[in-house]
Amino acid sequence: MGLMADLGHRPVGVDTAIFIYFIEERPQFLPLVEQLFREADEGHRELITSALTLLEVLVVPYRSGDHLQWFPRFQFQDGRPSPAVADVIKIFPEQASGWELAYFFVTPNMNISGRKPLELLKQDPARLASLAHAFVHPADVF
Repeated sequence: MGLMADLGHRPVGVDTAIFIYFIEERPQFLPLVEQLFREADEGHRELITSALTLLEVLVVPYRSGDHLQWFPRFQFQDGRPSPAVADVIKIFPEQASGWELAYFFVTPNMNISGRKPLELLKQDPARLASLAHAFVHPADVF
């Protein structure tokens, strides 16, 4: 019947490898892990993982000179900061916090049919700047 059917409706423990397969879009595993995460996103499956696993897959160290900082992984492409993310950061006010920026990237946005701006990093990075501008300067007159 297949692995997903064999899992039944029990919670599933998810380790680092599953997240890496999903993030890197590994073709041999992607259909299975996409289904797993889709079921969790829709509330049909409970996933269990550790804080250490999340730390391993969601943030990366970035060294600038002698200074080491940790950043969300989505901000990088091939180990370098994404130019599209840099463009978005320039649109936000200087006093904006990192949380405000993160909120922009991970919150469903009605201007893109409820998808998250984060999804555009690979699909349509040029559109991120206009979304950020609309987020920072919402229309007040219609």
